[in-house]
Amino acid sequence: MKRRIILFIFVLFSFICFASGSFDSESLPEYKVKELEQQLRQNKNVKDVEVFKTSEYAKFCDVKVTLENDEILYFRNHYSVNEWLLKVNDYVIIDWSPSPGLKYLPENKIDWYLIAGHIDLKLFCNLRNQKVTNKAVSSVMFDIINNYSEFYKWVQSLPDCPFDLSREKFILSSDEPLILPESWNKYDSPYTYEIDGIPHKIFKLKVKDLDTFADAQNFDESEKKRWICD
Repeated sequence: MKRRIILFIFVLFSFICFASGSFDSESLPEYKVKELEQQLRQNKNVKDVEVFKTSEYAKFCDVKVTLENDEILYFRNHYSVNEWLLKVNDYVIIDWSPSPGLKYLPENKIDWYLIAGHIDLKLFCNLRNQKVTNKAVSSVMFDIINNYSEFYKWVQSLPDCPFDLSREKFILSSDEPLILPESWNKYDSPYTYEIDGIPHKIFKLKVKDLDTFADAQNFDESEKKRWICD
């Protein structure tokens, strides 16, 4: 009887843990990784593909696609609505935009930062007037693969990224509109978009210049790792 009670408690505890997301229930299942790899290998434009989780318990995966003419596309955080496009052959795309930090500073202040980061695939959903969902973001990757030549021409038309883009911090009251610092006006891009009230300026950067850019931006080691796309 005692053993039955212990077994019942263990089963109940296990159920609660999995239902609440404990153990490994929130990590990306291996079958999803294999499924995506198979889908990509069936694409006539794809020569080779690597789909992998960055850790055993990762919720999303990275995708490195080699196209027929050996062009490389590298996506990060696939299966997420926050998927990034890290690499387009010999370029990376830089998205320069303001981002809010802590929202509970004294006197209802919010600290903001100008961020030089990767381009988020949600941007492309907004440009196509698509509702942003995991499925919509996922479809962007396949659109880029299937229309690579056209997309690459767009990348080449982007202005070159200045190495000294400002990453400064500025503070605003929570009830006042977004007022950007003067450094925001130092560089402009014809590819400037606003999403949910946040402006984005888009530039291109040669992959070979990434180290120089990282040094100029004073990236720390963790930031540098986020830019690795080999």
